[in-house]
Order: sequence, then C-alpha cells, then structure tokens
Amino acid sequence: MNRSTAALIIAILFHLLLLLLLFILTTYVPPVQEPKRQENRIKIALKEKPKAKRNAALENKLPPAEKI
Repeated sequence: MNRSTAALIIAILFHLLLLLLLFILTTYVPPVQEPKRQENRIKIALKEKPKAKRNAALENKLPPAEKI
C-alpha cells in the first residue's frame, strides 16, 4: 500500500467520523420537561406539639381466650 492510498483511506475514515458526529448532533432532541405540579404540603414545626384528644385513641379490646 503506497502513501497516497493510505492517506485516502485515513481521509475517508476521518470524513465518515465527522459525518457521523454531525448526524448525531442534528438528530439529538433534548427531552421536554413537563411543568411541575404544585404540591400541597403540610408544614410541621417541632416547636409546636399538637394536643392529643382523649377520644382520639382507640381502645384495644381482645376477645377472651378460649380453652382448647
């Protein structure tokens, strides 16, 4: 293989690489970002402790155990 043939092959490979890079850059579409929905959040401060009501707790009644 003489020098001119090697130079031709290198030039063709270089141009193919450039064309591939150009093709990738032109076909790339950035993802569309959806607008963020506003969330309803509850703010809880550690300084304020909510008052627990006595009737809020459920009684834990177990049925009597049966003898087998």
